[in-house]
Amino acid sequence: MKEIREIEGHIAIHDGVRPLVSTNLIKRCMQELKDHTNVIPAVPVVDTIRKFENGSNEVVDRNLLRAIQTPQCFHLDLLNSAYEGENNESTDDATVFERAGNTIHLVEGEKSNIKITVAADLIIAEALMDAEIA
Repeated sequence: MKEIREIEGHIAIHDGVRPLVSTNLIKRCMQELKDHTNVIPAVPVVDTIRKFENGSNEVVDRNLLRAIQTPQCFHLDLLNSAYEGENNESTDDATVFERAGNTIHLVEGEKSNIKITVAADLIIAEALMDAEIA
């Protein structure tokens, strides 16, 4: 079996905690990858966000923020190179890629591509699945 370092092409890395990813989003990301070294889906942040630091806090302009999703898609050789210098402090592959000196290309994600991290997210996921069937 070949190691991933020996394979050429593209790779899409997806969180198992995002089970509602659509085929359309995957196809759009892979299509965009023809013109970019990476494609990262993102959605606008709708909540008011405050930055908390050293006992004080301030509002952050949410128009400048995006919530990052998966699948995160890359040219495999460039991602492999990015991981060569990784120090395991990154929370996602896009951050590893960016810290290696690459620019991140964001595309419109999908609100239904939710991350299930707490029990309440299961209720939301079930409602989204029921709505999809209806």
